[in-house]
Amino acid sequence: MGEMVRFGRRRDAAVGYQVASQRAGPGVLVIPDAFGLTPHVKSFADRLNRDDLFTAIAFDLYDGATAAHRDEALALRDSMDRARVI
Repeated sequence: MGEMVRFGRRRDAAVGYQVASQRAGPGVLVIPDAFGLTPHVKSFADRLNRDDLFTAIAFDLYDGATAAHRDEALALRDSMDRARVI
């Protein structure tokens, strides 16, 4: 199981879900779909670390918000602060 972590300085800090490997090795950046950092995305990151092979980080692009339906997901995507994400 992973944990929520902050990356960067306070003003432009990013938040994400990190599953850390106990060994040095490759990492995987998980980019959530338009629905946000859902339990499914977190579970995917957990599975990448199943055999302690990868450190996986899934960024929270919507500041904690998630969508249950397509229309909500599109609204979240359209309201995203693109400058902050890039």
